[in-house]
Amino acid sequence: MPRAAKTLLEAVDRYPYGRREDRLTEVFACVLEAVHEFAGWFIEEAGGPAVAPGERVAVTTQGMAGGSGRPDMIIDYGEHRILSEHKIGADLTDFQRVAYADWRCDSDVLVAPDAESYRIARVFKRYITWLRVAQEVDRLGGEDAGSSWRRRALEPDSSGRLRCLAELLAFLECQDVGVSNMSPMNESAVRAYRELRATRSLFETFLAMVRDDPRIQALAPSVLIPQKDKTQWWFSLDAVEWPYLVTLDPTCGAEIVLEPTADWLADDSPVLYAGFYFATPEGRLPAPFSHQDSPLQEALRAANVQIGLRADGKQGKCAVTLYLSDLAAQGGTVREQAEYAAGWAVDAVEGIRGISG
Repeated sequence: MPRAAKTLLEAVDRYPYGRREDRLTEVFACVLEAVHEFAGWFIEEAGGPAVAPGERVAVTTQGMAGGSGRPDMIIDYGEHRILSEHKIGADLTDFQRVAYADWRCDSDVLVAPDAESYRIARVFKRYITWLRVAQEVDRLGGEDAGSSWRRRALEPDSSGRLRCLAELLAFLECQDVGVSNMSPMNESAVRAYRELRATRSLFETFLAMVRDDPRIQALAPSVLIPQKDKTQWWFSLDAVEWPYLVTLDPTCGAEIVLEPTADWLADDSPVLYAGFYFATPEGRLPAPFSHQDSPLQEALRAANVQIGLRADGKQGKCAVTLYLSDLAAQGGTVREQAEYAAGWAVDAVEGIRGISG
């Protein structure tokens, strides 16, 4: 059984990007072993006997726990043992239900985005949400350094404990586990929230106008599809295919997407992108898109095409990006902006289609 990583870099690097639950487990285990008070809190929440002051807590991951099955995390301290299973979105399999019942421990716990959806299985003694974990991290950090503890954690003379807590919280916020943003509410956030309805209406209307443009209509667009409570939208271009990509993934397709931020791009900025999506069931890009010195890559770079992998590892992107800040800087009416964007999107898709392997 591997011991908890000594550094967060080692923890993140133990598993490939597509194995999200395992990566989250490793980061979680690393911080639990590094911050004794945090480990004590988690053990208490998991239903285990209290940790004695100064008692050593050892965390291992992906190990056998007696009987059958392999828990994500094993916590040993004194003569006690806590077993912990971690979920992002996967259901419990029939094998897991049987295996969990066989575990030998003082207590066991499931940590998931929505504990209630698993509680009905009545397999574990305790259930904790990732949000509850994040709240405890935030509480510990605040006790150490006040309300601005996350900023303090990034200062050069910050303690390792504080930095570990800040890194874990930041990691949780980008894992789609029900912990989207733990920043305190301020006037800017309240103002943005008040204006959210008008802002969503503006961008939905804008993309609908792009879709209705005759140049886009010639590509047989699908209906406009809202996502994430109408903060992003997309539509497919059903008359368009990229023959080269089809040979790699017959299920691929062309699309135009509007998002407040695209997790496959390095820049955290509102974008419109046009190009192709494709499945990545193994959680990584196909070899032709990952070999940086290939003729294909050179042609894509020359056309300003970006290749990336969604955070969930299930879909890849091959697209050209238009930053909405650049479009806004051009001024003009929303009709003129939509006309520009439609022409830009058609050129982007056609440019990609002309690239062969």
